[in-house]
Amino acid sequence: MINSIINQLANAELNGKKLFNVVEEGVDLGAALKSKLNQSPVAYVIEVSRKPSGNARDMGAPLQNVKTIIGVVIGIKKVNDLSGSKALNSAYTVTKKTREQLFGFTPTAEHSALLLDASRTIGANDHALWKLEQFSTEHLEEATNV
Repeated sequence: MINSIINQLANAELNGKKLFNVVEEGVDLGAALKSKLNQSPVAYVIEVSRKPSGNARDMGAPLQNVKTIIGVVIGIKKVNDLSGSKALNSAYTVTKKTREQLFGFTPTAEHSALLLDASRTIGANDHALWKLEQFSTEHLEEATNV
């Protein structure tokens, strides 16, 4: 599922150019948020949470609905922008296009279409502004070990 979302964002365009210079799965976000951005904007796709509901069956193999929250961490480089206002203006355009690309996108045949979820600024330093856009999806999982 993550790879499908990465591909969707990697192929997205804004004003005839690639929306993101880098789109990857976010493994060590702590290090990424502290590092200096060489390219901008960048996107790191992560699974924020995965929450199964109760068993939907009284008999037979357990069946659960699983809600997954996917996060897209967006980094915008700050250049001659101590207050971050220029980066924030750029972030508005990039996050809006990111939402357009992913809202309603179905990442796999098993998953429901992505829905909008919470978003917020998650950090700013001398070099970059970091935004988090979240999306939710659901799918059914059936136990095979019965």
